[in-house]
Amino acid sequence: MTRFSVIIPAYRARFLARAIASVLRQEGSDLELILFDDASPEPLAEIAASFADARIRYFRSVTNLGADDPSRAWNEALSLATGDFVVLLGDDDEIDPNYLAEMEALIDGKPGRDLYRCRLRLIGEEGELLSIGFPVPEIESWDEFLYFRNSGHRAHSTAEMCIRSSALRGLGGWPSMPCAIGSDDLCYLSLAARAGIASTNTTWASWRTHRRQISTSRKKEGCRLRALRLLGDAEKTFVEAHRPERLPMELLLQKLPGQGSRGVVEVVRSRLARIIGLLGVE
Repeated sequence: MTRFSVIIPAYRARFLARAIASVLRQEGSDLELILFDDASPEPLAEIAASFADARIRYFRSVTNLGADDPSRAWNEALSLATGDFVVLLGDDDEIDPNYLAEMEALIDGKPGRDLYRCRLRLIGEEGELLSIGFPVPEIESWDEFLYFRNSGHRAHSTAEMCIRSSALRGLGGWPSMPCAIGSDDLCYLSLAARAGIASTNTTWASWRTHRRQISTSRKKEGCRLRALRLLGDAEKTFVEAHRPERLPMELLLQKLPGQGSRGVVEVVRSRLARIIGLLGVE
């Protein structure tokens, strides 16, 4: 069994080579790269083969699993992974060369947790730096994670999290959500409730934003509204079933999405506006 499985459920070819290269250049880490081709019409197999690296395990789905709910492809890729820990990387995202080495040091230094996290930066189409996320706390409780996620103070990407495989599988993988919106939030919330999230500020994951994402987001606003209502209901149930560790329950409940249709629309618009502002799109 390997220490780390980096899984890339892929559909688009444009930035895939950069994502793969960022994984393969990791410094001295025991890893495998699960490249899950979600029945893409683009030449993903050729891109994978061009690296000629035995650490790449390429699989192609017969049908497109992630069209309506990308978490289906995420979980299929998870079923193929053999690592003790998994990292879910988008096909247009990147991780720094010391990412897995720093995660390994964090895991060894703060054992017994299910979630380990790094800092996050936002990059543009050519890899240019657009924004950097705030420093992350050494240990964050589940209620702090929920508060900061819903307050809009932090950018958020699956690539920043390194997850204990057995714990993730114990949840049944990432939960199904419309367009997978909030699927990662619900997963992390459940895992953080046991022992919090341990973080490092000495490495970075890069979330790439580009105009294709903006177009897709606009077309799927209805899907986002449905997902945020479901997410708000699920998070409310979770909060009411758990004792907050550091924050008042009233404050947590105020920050949940789905507290009335107007609140959901405002959440969608604010998140979309933040990305559009970064890109300078009119």
